[in-house]
Amino acid sequence: MNLIKKIKIEKACKCNKCWIPNNPKLPLVLYSLDTNKFNNHNKNKSSKSSSNKYELADYIENLILNSKTLKPLWRSTIYDFPHFHSTAHELVSCYSGSALIKFGGDSEESITIKVSEGESVFIPAGVGHQRIEEFSNFECIGSYPLNMTADLQYGKVEKFEECDKRISNLSSFDIPVFD
Repeated sequence: MNLIKKIKIEKACKCNKCWIPNNPKLPLVLYSLDTNKFNNHNKNKSSKSSSNKYELADYIENLILNSKTLKPLWRSTIYDFPHFHSTAHELVSCYSGSALIKFGGDSEESITIKVSEGESVFIPAGVGHQRIEEFSNFECIGSYPLNMTADLQYGKVEKFEECDKRISNLSSFDIPVFD
């Protein structure tokens, strides 16, 4: 996967009863799959069937595992409500369709990005995210650092300080590189 762009969402979002810490240290990172490598990979297979979304999902999971820093844990979609993880970073990799995903909560720094088949987003711990709209049966893979277990936080005011502290105390993590 090729790195496309890094975007910082640093400021905490404390609005609309949904408090999201975001992340002052690590940027959101967008990646795009090298489709030529995937197509060459499929040409070399003995199977006569055309590639399907599950072959792409398998290919992406192998790339993630080969990074030796992340482990794919689920295949599904992204929740349609604002949430974040205070105990782990997340890599979301689209293998079918596309979706508009909002990052950063309702803050002035929030952005909405269309993530399409073959694209991935590295979401640092604390960065709020939610699916706004999906197209063509959006499906993705959720992956997490090998030494981290993700929790699920909903931006509750009473948990903000506790979550913010956990995010600050996370061990350092290098942005994934894929070959």
